[in-house]
This record gives sequence, structure tokens and C-alpha cells, in this order.
Amino acid sequence: MKFKIIILLVLKIHLSACMDTPEPMRKIDEPAGKIVVELGESYKNKVYFNLESKTSIKSVNPHNWDIAFECAPNKYGVTLNYANGTPFGYVIKDLDFNRVTAASIQNLEKVYDNNDGNYKNTVVGEWCSFEPGVKPESYKKTYIIDRGVDGNTGEPLGVKKFQINSFDIDKNTYFIKYANLDNSEYKEATLKKNPDYNFLYFSFLEQDLIDHEPLKDSWDIVFTRYSTRVDNILQYSVVGVLNNQSKNISVAIDSTNLTFTNSISSQFISTLNFLKNLDAIGYSWKNYPYSSNPTSGTYKIITNRTYFIKEGSSKFYKLKFYEYYKTIGTKQVSGYPTFLLENINL
Repeated sequence: MKFKIIILLVLKIHLSACMDTPEPMRKIDEPAGKIVVELGESYKNKVYFNLESKTSIKSVNPHNWDIAFECAPNKYGVTLNYANGTPFGYVIKDLDFNRVTAASIQNLEKVYDNNDGNYKNTVVGEWCSFEPGVKPESYKKTYIIDRGVDGNTGEPLGVKKFQINSFDIDKNTYFIKYANLDNSEYKEATLKKNPDYNFLYFSFLEQDLIDHEPLKDSWDIVFTRYSTRVDNILQYSVVGVLNNQSKNISVAIDSTNLTFTNSISSQFISTLNFLKNLDAIGYSWKNYPYSSNPTSGTYKIITNRTYFIKEGSSKFYKLKFYEYYKTIGTKQVSGYPTFLLENINL
């Protein structure tokens, strides 16, 4: 019991999650030239952002899809909807789709997506050979997917099983089938890749593709709720920033408490450690300090942290967060990341 209490205390100290209770009124820090991204109360929006224009490109409902399929040539990654709480799945190697039922998951471990951008490390993982130039042949695994929870009501979204039957190179198309665990509501779908986008977004409820992500060349980072493993202890839903990997974006973090207005030299940039993982910015710009009354606290911005963002080999930006709250009526609500952003001319 003592060990469990210690774990809970550690999580409450470190988690930057989704607790959103009425906050005591306090001064909101709004620097000149601020940019505010409006995720909104209860993080109802997912916002795609362009660094060059310093504008939000598209705001979408983060909860209206279940599974996404990679569109890039010779890439076949599949990801669950990371905004729906902490969706997870089970991998069943029985090739007979109809034979897979609720009983099939006995003694199997839950599998979660790793949101670092390595699509070999997701629930679906390597459903075929991921080697460039190798014709994708499905291993015919069946996946039982817990779809997570409704972002508005918190109600469970239910369970589906699905299988990727094949991928046709000539037609550039995924062929999938899905059903309930008792084989009711059996459906098949064909999903044609579109090279103008990073992913195809599919909804089991709508039984169709969803208009979700903007054109891949139009955005650089996305503000969203997503699922991650915190302190290697627990899979948890957090709010943060993910990169557009098709833009060849990498991120370095500097914590030397430089003022944002300091000029940046090529020599300084060369000392930074740039990382390309999808969650290189992630949720690390804020935390939720634990207190004896955790519902009375507020998220705190880590004020000595500046993010240096490199696009390709020639474009550089610096970004620093200042605030996460907005005053609405008589309370201050989280879900409004406020930051400064500048081009770096070397």
C-alpha cells in the first residue's frame, strides 16, 4: 500500500494532464506580441499551427476519428486516436478474423501507442514489412481496439476489432475489415492514400474517412491532447505539442534562462541537441505542482525553457511559453497556450 501511495504522489507531482477545476483569480501574463492558441475549455479543439505565418491553420474536433493510416510513399504506419483518453489494444496472431472474440485477449497485455513518431511502436505496429521497396504483405494480425473515451462526456467509446487485409501498391490503397467482438456489424473499407496529407483518418462510427488534418505542407506543429507514458509508470492523457514530421522538424530545448529577446548566433545553435521525435516539444513546457489539495492548484509554465525549432536545414525559430490560462467570466480556464515566437536569422 505504501508503494502505491508513493507512485500516486510522484504522478501528481509530474503529470501535466487534464485536470481543469475553477481556479483562483490571478494576474495573467500577456507579453507584447503574444500568440494564443485556443484549445478551449475541456480542450475541445485540436489546432494546427504554421510557424512562418505565426497563425493557426485549422481547428478541428479531436475526437471524431478512431484510427489513422500513413499516406507517405513506402510508409505504412497506423495510429489510434491519441486524443480519446488513453486508447489501447491487444494484438492477436490468429489469422481467422471471425474466430477472434473477447476471450482471445485472456492473458494478453494491453498495448499503447508510442507517440514519438516511430510507427513500429504502436498498437498496430508492423502489420507488414516496413522496408522501403518491399511489397507490403499483411501479416493478417487482428487487433482488438479499446477506442478510449468520449472527449465531451467521458463515456467509453466501446471496442472494435479490425484487420488490415492488404495494401495494393498499384491502387495505393489499404483494404481493411472491422466488426464488434461477436462479429456483428461486420464491415469492409478501402482507404486510398492521398500524398497531400500525412494520414487518412477513419471513424468506425461514421464508417468512413473524416476530414481532419490540413494539407501537410501548410502546418508545422499541432496543439492537442495525446496519450503518453509518464515516468515509465502510467499511460496518461496530456495536452501538448506534436511536430509535423513531413516537414523534417527537429527541436532543441535550452534551459539557461536566456531572455527571449537575446540575439542567437550560429555558434550557439551548433551547441544545441536537436531531436526529431514527434513529441520533442510535448507537454514539457508546463507542470502541475502537487499540493495537499490538488484540486486547488494551477498549471505552471516552466519559465526558463526556450524551444529552438529547426525546419529542414535552413529555417530556425525560437518559441517560449508564458501562459496556459484565460479569464472567462469569474474563473480562469486552462487550454489557452500563450507564447512568443520569432524567426532566427543566422
